[in-house]
Amino acid sequence: PRIEKTTMSKTRSSLDKGAFETRTPSEEVWLGFIAKPETSQYENVSKILEEGNMDATNSILPQEILSKCIPFLTQSIENLFSNASSKLNLMSLLGYLRELCFQSHKELIVLKGGNATKQETFLVSQLSEAILRCIRAGRPMLHLMLSWSIAGQHLMEASSHSDPTVSKLAIQAIHDIIASLLHYNSEMPYFHFNETLFKPYETLILLDLCDTDIQDKIVASIHQFVEGSTSEIRSGWRPLFGALRSIKMTKLESTESSHIRAILDVFEAFLSTDSPVVFTHAALDCIMCLLKHIKSTKDLKGSGQDFEEVVEISNLVCRSSPGFIDAALGYIVRCHSIISKLYLLQACPLFRGAEKIQTGSQPIFVSCVVPGKEVINFDPTTVTLTEFPY
Repeated sequence: PRIEKTTMSKTRSSLDKGAFETRTPSEEVWLGFIAKPETSQYENVSKILEEGNMDATNSILPQEILSKCIPFLTQSIENLFSNASSKLNLMSLLGYLRELCFQSHKELIVLKGGNATKQETFLVSQLSEAILRCIRAGRPMLHLMLSWSIAGQHLMEASSHSDPTVSKLAIQAIHDIIASLLHYNSEMPYFHFNETLFKPYETLILLDLCDTDIQDKIVASIHQFVEGSTSEIRSGWRPLFGALRSIKMTKLESTESSHIRAILDVFEAFLSTDSPVVFTHAALDCIMCLLKHIKSTKDLKGSGQDFEEVVEISNLVCRSSPGFIDAALGYIVRCHSIISKLYLLQACPLFRGAEKIQTGSQPIFVSCVVPGKEVINFDPTTVTLTEFPY
């Protein structure tokens, strides 16, 4: 049967009027909650106080007024933090981040007394949320670079905190920020901002600022980035190889191959890259990392009679995974093959670190005589100015 236009118009009008809406006004959905808060109808706290017939002379507010003021102030604070990351100009944003890092630094000093377990929220989380809002707000890359230069140092400081709750929270914050930046922003060729992103991982392991648990989380984080965002790492390969070079395992640990598998996956992903610029930027670091793990050197760490023997990963793998050394040597052969192919290119990219290669130890003498030029000496009786006259 044909539906008449009048019937369609009636149906459309009934839908517009909400004839099929079964929810009552009190059950209206607001930001995912069942009911809209009562404080949303007030512009400021003064309106709430006027409605309750309260003035400045009242020092104690009744329970009914407090139940309206506290949610309103909480919502206003959340809006303040949210708008600060997305609407402030560059100078105000950097000042806001510096102050937030300073307050978080004071909080970390207080938490060294072992009070972290009694606290539910930390300013480190607020700092992480501020950076994530900056990224999602679509700010220019310059804003993100300057913001990370401020927040990254403090997050690295928090990652080395003595309390494991704070340190793990900071490592997770670094991971979330890097993942968000790699997702929303793609690094342009010949730019090295991603190298700064992954630098905290290298610094924490290289300077021995983290314990074994944090080191495991760093390795797991690196493995996730290599598996999920291989093409977006770009200049970040250098600090990743720097972090892997500094990883050490004690004999007291079990001979699990999780770290070994993660390291081999990093090499495999790097050597499979299609960009010559990316390869030449971190090829030297990759080779040095491979050689570091191939060498069978041992270091003794400790003093007095308390010794803890620290061995390189290669020593641990020789007993548990004999194929590691062969795999590392195979990766070096692959590096040689890729370098030989790049040498045949007409425009080969410049290798990072080539300026550090010493061609010889013999000193180079430079003559002070310039050939073909006549040097005119001033007459000894010439009077010269001892000071600048202006």
